[in-house]
Amino acid sequence: MPRIRHRYVFLRAFPEDVVLDKSDVWRAIQSSLQYLVGALGYADVNPYLVRMQKNWIVIRCNSEHVRKLIAAVTLIKDVGGKTLSLDVLKVSGTLRALLRKIKH
Repeated sequence: MPRIRHRYVFLRAFPEDVVLDKSDVWRAIQSSLQYLVGALGYADVNPYLVRMQKNWIVIRCNSEHVRKLIAAVTLIKDVGGKTLSLDVLKVSGTLRALLRKIKH
């Protein structure tokens, strides 16, 4: 059985002054992804919320389906009743490399 490869996607919330709740953000990402690709597509993408601080989020997903995740994230218009958008800034194969890219 081949090893599953992951990609780490760095998202930033806009506007930056909005206070986000981790569960609301995760629920919005899940519902958008299920709306876009359905239950089987959601299982293929296999998203996982790795980190979340103030206005940025890191999500891990299957490397073959990263484009589906990015498409679903761009469809999000509100989170927990607050109007905002999530912008994809970076995608990386390892969390260490992603965090290094963010700092520079």
